Amino acid sequence: MSWKDQVDNILKRKKLALRQGGSEAVEAQHGKGRKTIRERINYILDNDTFDEIGMAAGSPEYDDDGELKDFVPANFLLGFGRIDSRPVIIGGEDFTLKGGSPNPAGLRKS
Repeated sequence: MSWKDQVDNILKRKKLALRQGGSEAVEAQHGKGRKTIRERINYILDNDTFDEIGMAAGSPEYDDDGELKDFVPANFLLGFGRIDSRPVIIGGEDFTLKGGSPNPAGLRKS
């Protein structure tokens, strides 16, 4: 038995999670002079130290064949990183997803 399909599904979810609330929602945040949660986390942490937890958590949508069609990620980002070389845990709500209103996956992560 192979886990390839399950691993591919998780990798696809992670890729879709990077879209956050979609390009229009990201542009709306930028239009208000705000950074997205990913941009804020990357700004405060030392370069390349963010290790996100639960990136594949969210609400998947599958087609009739069971293939992942769409994915709405959890609206709460959580992970480990470093600030001035010190280890930290950091998290925040993603305002590109329904204005940061909690969704079930985000509530479980926070």
